[in-house]
Amino acid sequence: MVARLLYFAVSLICLLPGLSANADSSVVPEYAGAEAGLIGIECIPEGGTVGYRFRGVVIDTANADRSHEVILTTAHGFPAATETITERCTVVGEKERRYPIRSIWRPSSQDRGAVDDWAVVVTGKNLRERLWRQRVRTEPATEEQGQAAEITVPIRLPLRFLGAERTCVLRPPGSAGVDLEDGIFSHTCRSWSGHSGSPVLAVDKRGAFILGIHLGRRWLAETRQSLKIGRVIDSEILAAIRAATDWRE
Repeated sequence: MVARLLYFAVSLICLLPGLSANADSSVVPEYAGAEAGLIGIECIPEGGTVGYRFRGVVIDTANADRSHEVILTTAHGFPAATETITERCTVVGEKERRYPIRSIWRPSSQDRGAVDDWAVVVTGKNLRERLWRQRVRTEPATEEQGQAAEITVPIRLPLRFLGAERTCVLRPPGSAGVDLEDGIFSHTCRSWSGHSGSPVLAVDKRGAFILGIHLGRRWLAETRQSLKIGRVIDSEILAAIRAATDWRE
């Protein structure tokens, strides 16, 4: 119970008020459109007027039907009740354009801590934004380490300003002196409050893809340090993305 409360408290820090062998091709490109795949999500608490924001990433579903968008994000920013989400949460684009959230997919379990900290939402219409929809790999991840198992080259967590980024990598499993849960990885990418839900990008032979999403920081009492952690995209999340892609209002 103490561990779950600690994780929840750390997760709230992320909310804001209101592989190729060729080294040259294995670095995630700093193309100007990467940050355009980012989108804001805002939820206004019941009885409140000021919302809190976090991030999501718009998924390239390869679907010619652009009647709605599929967005991957974290779960800890959303209210528990689905009806409250559709009433009080919106996707926020440039110039504060608002898009309604019509449906949401979350883990059926809620007792695995960070492993359950993901959500897939759909908007009621396509986004009128300058977007670079990000690709996910469709093959299932391995059971223990997911798609992170084979990534040994630099990764990227896109920020709004490219100059603020720095080269970052996945931390080897166990390097912090503790074992993370299956499906959770640690990284060294620069991030701040409000960046939860941002994509962590890697590359394969087809180019950049979403390895996972940034969740926030986890305090390790054993070693007195904090880890930046993410949730890898595995078969469970891929199934939710497929269901969201096929969704019809």
